Formats: sequence, structure tokens, C-alpha cells
Amino acid sequence: MVRNLSTFLRALRAFFQGVGSRFFRWRGRVGVSYMATVLVVTLLTVALAAPVAYWGYAQSAWSVDSWGYALGERRGVVVERFVVERVVFAVAPSHTNVTVYVRNYGPVPVTVSKILVDHREAVSAVTSTGSANLTLSSLQAGWVRVTLNYAVDGGVAHLVSVVSSRGCVVSGYWKVV
Repeated sequence: MVRNLSTFLRALRAFFQGVGSRFFRWRGRVGVSYMATVLVVTLLTVALAAPVAYWGYAQSAWSVDSWGYALGERRGVVVERFVVERVVFAVAPSHTNVTVYVRNYGPVPVTVSKILVDHREAVSAVTSTGSANLTLSSLQAGWVRVTLNYAVDGGVAHLVSVVSSRGCVVSGYWKVV
């Protein structure tokens, strides 16, 4: 057992000087092994971090690319802009002819695929272009005449919805006069 603290500290210093001379000196130069250790650890860190950084870059580029692709599919829906300018109801005792005037004011062509009146699809459609679906290029107007199998009530507002081929829906209430 150690008699006093100074003897213990001298013994400890002698031990570490002997150990230190073996581990911390290299050919008589102090600090060289410390510099070599720092250099080796730095190179090891860079060597291990480079593949992780490459993998992270590849993952982020892949996810951005796939999100861009997914959002790119919706660009047509966002750019597609059209408005219902006017709706005319021609009421007969057994049926109703509804003429819907549509204008495309966006840069993308719009194809009107369905006309719904009060959430019910029309039976037959005649368009201003003569085809089954009305296709309007940019800044073009046209009309669609649809026939309903029932007579609508006069003086009442009805919900008229125009559906495009891309899924855009323009709805509004129009009164029978």
C-alpha cells in the first residue's frame, strides 16, 4: 500500500513515462504518432462516409425523380381551364333539351366528356363540332346539347356539371326560365 500521495504520484509518472516512451514516441520524435493517428482516422472516416453519401444522393435523386413524375401526370389537370358561359333549358312535356355553352381559356385542349344535370347523366348529346365529345382548343368556345328523359321544373335552379376527359369538373346552378 502506498504510504503517501507524492510517492504514488511519482510511481504513476514513472509508469506512464515508460509506457509513453513506447506508444507516443517514434524514433525519438514526439507527436509523430499522434499526427499519424489523426491522418488514419480522417482517411478512415472519409472512406466510410463516401459510400453512405453516394447512397443518400442516389436515394434523394430517385425520390425527387419519382415525385416529379407523379406530379407531372397532374399538370394537365391543373393547366386545364374552362368555364360554363351559359345554360339554356328547352322544356317539353316528356323531355328536356339542355344546351351548355363552354369556353376553354387555358393553354391545353379540353374535351368535354359528360354533362350532368342534378347529378344525373344525360341520355344523348349533340355537339357544335358534330362529334360525340366536344373538343375545344385554346381560347375556343363551343356548345353541347344534351337530352334528358324527364321534364325539369320551371323557375327552379338545377345543378349543371361539365366533366372533362381529364377529370376536371365545373359545376354551377342555372335557373330554368
